[in-house]
Amino acid sequence: MMFDKIIKLLFIILFFAARLQAETILITANPPLPVPNFMNNPGFEEQVEFDRVIAYWDLNGVDEDDGLTDKAAHSGKYSFKFTGKRGINKSIRQRSVGAKTAPFPLKNGMTLVSGAWSKSVGAIPGGGAYGLSVKAGAYRPSPSFDKGTHDWAFSEKIFVLDKDIQALDALYACYYDQEGAVYYDDLYVSYATVQLNVKVLSPDLKQVCLYDNEDRKIFDSGILPRGTNDYTRMEKVRAQKTYYVEAEDYTGKVHVRNYPVLGRKVDLLNLYKEGKIKIDSNMNLTRKEFPGMGAAGVFDGLIEYGNGSYEGNDANSFFTVKLDRAYKIARIGICLKPRSVESAELFVFGNNTWRKIKDYSYASMQSVNYIYLNPSEVVEAVKVSITNGAGLKALTELELYEESE
Repeated sequence: MMFDKIIKLLFIILFFAARLQAETILITANPPLPVPNFMNNPGFEEQVEFDRVIAYWDLNGVDEDDGLTDKAAHSGKYSFKFTGKRGINKSIRQRSVGAKTAPFPLKNGMTLVSGAWSKSVGAIPGGGAYGLSVKAGAYRPSPSFDKGTHDWAFSEKIFVLDKDIQALDALYACYYDQEGAVYYDDLYVSYATVQLNVKVLSPDLKQVCLYDNEDRKIFDSGILPRGTNDYTRMEKVRAQKTYYVEAEDYTGKVHVRNYPVLGRKVDLLNLYKEGKIKIDSNMNLTRKEFPGMGAAGVFDGLIEYGNGSYEGNDANSFFTVKLDRAYKIARIGICLKPRSVESAELFVFGNNTWRKIKDYSYASMQSVNYIYLNPSEVVEAVKVSITNGAGLKALTELELYEESE
């Protein structure tokens, strides 16, 4: 009788193990999604114009009628406005694009893409160039915009490198020999394609399909023979999209996995105000002229000097958050000291172990930098250790995103 019970228990364990295995879907990409924008200050939000200087941008041929404006924007608060003048070529330029922001070398044969959003009020067909111009050794195919009046429109152009380069020489946003006015916002240069790797484990897998965020089918395995327990597929896909896999088994169950997993934001600010999360930090500087200086400022979403946790000592500065419970974290956002350079290390604690997930070496951050955990990890605490920096060391923002699937 006892033997029969043991056999029955083993059968139940094996059955549920098989069902659990059917949900094992792993998606990775090289480079990982989402790919970074190689541009600095692509939306003109990081520094308000001062004495006709804009962070990371050179101005060419512009006058008092051109510059940052808050009268129109595709996203955020600002865009850059050109006012057309016949016979005058106006542009803004960013040099060495990708020198510090591209995490991989830019190699011969690599496919890149440049793009932007723009709005036009009165650009004329008989006028000069209205679009981007990308130089990487030579000038590359670049996006342009329709001449005439139109609301915010998007344009992009893919190009292939024909040699190894350290960075793109320059990207220009142009408005040459024109009339009317145009606005530029949200410019980018990045990888155009990535290698997507899909692996599905199941003892009775029937069919696997990959879709993009527009529900366009990228591939379909077709009906797989019974007994298939491991399906792998590699596919080159556009880098500016998100994807999901549907895997059906022979019982009719369909399992879905998104990539990348963006997650649901954990409300750290409210948890901190309610005393549900604990802070251990030596970054406790306060100044009355900066009301956002302190632990709460790390969670409030504001990216500006004097907001967040600061430390003036030469010793290693640290900021540790002990969460109210274990979260399955898909994404972490961090911003160090804005408009400055700092070195730091990012750690997570889960399953009784601290693990370093990111090194920042002399990083210059003007916005939140995101790290994607694939697969998502159980996290009970997060620590940022700032190892080097000029002047006061600072942690401006920390965000956590819980897997929402």
